[in-house]
Amino acid sequence: MPQSASQARAEPSASTAAESNCLFERAAAAHVAGDLEQAQSLYETLIAEQAQHGAALRNLGLIALQKGAPAKALSLMQRAVAAAPQDPQAWRSLAKLQQGQGDQAAAVESLRRAMALRPDDSLYRRELVEALVAAGQADGATQEIRAFLERHPVVPDPRNAGQPVSVVALYGLQNPAFEIDGGGAGAGFSFTINSGHFKIEDVIDRRRHALTRVFLGAGSDAEALARRPAADIVINCIADAELEADSLARAQALLAGTRAAVINDPARVLPTTREQVAGLLAELPGLVFPKTLRCHVAEPEALSRAIEEAALSLPVIVRPVESQTGIDMRKIDNRDALAETASDFAGREVFVIAFHDFSDPADGLWRKMRLFGIDGQLIPEHRLILDHWNLHSADRLKLMRDDKRLRFEEIAFLEDWRAVVGAPAAAALEQVHGRLKLDYFGIDFALLPSGEVLVFEANAGMRINLDYIGDFPYQAGYIARITDAFKAMLAGRLASRAA
Repeated sequence: MPQSASQARAEPSASTAAESNCLFERAAAAHVAGDLEQAQSLYETLIAEQAQHGAALRNLGLIALQKGAPAKALSLMQRAVAAAPQDPQAWRSLAKLQQGQGDQAAAVESLRRAMALRPDDSLYRRELVEALVAAGQADGATQEIRAFLERHPVVPDPRNAGQPVSVVALYGLQNPAFEIDGGGAGAGFSFTINSGHFKIEDVIDRRRHALTRVFLGAGSDAEALARRPAADIVINCIADAELEADSLARAQALLAGTRAAVINDPARVLPTTREQVAGLLAELPGLVFPKTLRCHVAEPEALSRAIEEAALSLPVIVRPVESQTGIDMRKIDNRDALAETASDFAGREVFVIAFHDFSDPADGLWRKMRLFGIDGQLIPEHRLILDHWNLHSADRLKLMRDDKRLRFEEIAFLEDWRAVVGAPAAAALEQVHGRLKLDYFGIDFALLPSGEVLVFEANAGMRINLDYIGDFPYQAGYIARITDAFKAMLAGRLASRAA
């Protein structure tokens, strides 16, 4: 069938196509050489002959941007993606222009189009994640990071490649929370994992350890097994038995038959839910682990009914199961507050925890301490002091920063924690390792007026906190003892494995 005149114009002959390619190559060469005027003239000549030449439109848009005409550049780039919707570079360039004009939502959509065309390109994935963060879509950013790690679960850290000891760190994708940050390269971007782990960067020796991260999730297990690197040491960083039981089970499967030394075997982390730890520590003399129940707030009366059935009395602490660092944690003193909390937490899983008054009768202040258990040794990390029961690391800036007496009190604890808490309390705390059987864990606790130890948390998920050394420089040396102990544990396991 003979072509119509319009078809002939839309589909150039072979000779015309060859001439167009030659013209585009000349324009691109001038563009690379920095001759913008020549490049622009040649691109415009090409577009006059082929109005839908997507690559020429895209490059003209880039020239417009180089010349300081972003509005014109945006118009040309929109024409480019319309003419060549299968060109991922055009969508990426359009996204950058949209970001430049503050249209973050449009930039996200353009980068999604680019990603659909190049799903395995880490550069495109990184830019999409950054655009989602800029657009305030943190959940979307987490989904994109997870999608990448499901496809590429084995991520060597390039910052210390080539070191003699192979360290594999295991992470779960069951309940991820990521934060984009600077530093090394992960999957084309660097990120911090904010839940269900302790921070591996704090405890390895980058002068000796070549680190590879392995991420476990429903879509990643097969590739993780296939690409599992040979390891001298495996550090299981999946630490939240409440929210990552499935990830811990996957880690167990991955490690079946391994000959590497394993730190915090997943089988030992699995039985460390809050309720299970309460049971493990309940009979230890000198320790008080608050009575705890887990409740699904299916309807308004579920919370009060569960409290009554468990024979708990007010006040109690209510905190969502998934909460970290005390977020959304509430002390419930009366029935009205209980009803309000039940309404606020409707449909969620919560812990209900018996409240114990651990304020110091001498000055009315509240004190919370942390020890790290590393290879059977207990090492102090902090002693926080506040005029409120709900203490967390940032609270040291409220009273302690400007009160020398309180800082000296913390230093005394860091120097000799056993002397500060007393021999009976120290003896009670020394028993925790034997019950948890973890290579690495943390204990948050206070002393009751009776001298007994009130345990808030005891689990593998505690992070060594380096955030406040600038305001409390004395912390540096004491925290170094913790990281050095972890490195010594790794060295000891290597030596045992070699023997």
